[in-house]
Amino acid sequence: KMSMEDVQGWTGAIGKFGGSAQDFEGTLRGLNGQLARMATIGRSRTGMLLQSLGIDAGEVGRQRNALDVLQDLAGVIEQMSPDESRGILQAIGLDPATIMLLQQGREGMKDLVRQKKEDAVYTQEDADAIKEYNVAMAGVKKGFMGIMSVLFRSVTPAFTKVAKYVGDFVKVLRRH
Repeated sequence: KMSMEDVQGWTGAIGKFGGSAQDFEGTLRGLNGQLARMATIGRSRTGMLLQSLGIDAGEVGRQRNALDVLQDLAGVIEQMSPDESRGILQAIGLDPATIMLLQQGREGMKDLVRQKKEDAVYTQEDADAIKEYNVAMAGVKKGFMGIMSVLFRSVTPAFTKVAKYVGDFVKVLRRH
């Protein structure tokens, strides 16, 4: 699981190349899916491509971390032309901004992610506090919903009677 600082570091670095957090999340989801296939059945299209590049793609019972694989990829493609590396990284299913980030090379990528991580606005403590607040607010909401349902049940019969009387009164007025 990524810390809040890690998330901001990676998404900040991706943002430098025009990518978004959603793009990067999609890339990680796809790569994690392929790595999970390697860990469960021992084969995946991406796993075979990674292995052909000399990158450990995991095996049955052992799944690699997608961020570690991205770092390995950044190291491997350092010796390739931009077009060659882009073709391989696209075949793996990476989004354009992640491709451009990896094309900075392993150290260039690590430095940029580290820099963006240091610039992070939110800390893990902030994320934990927000989570705790959301849990507390969910409890408050549930409590208010309970109170409202009791009030609704007690007031509804009276409102229903008033609505029927108003409807009957309108009918009488229409006739006269």
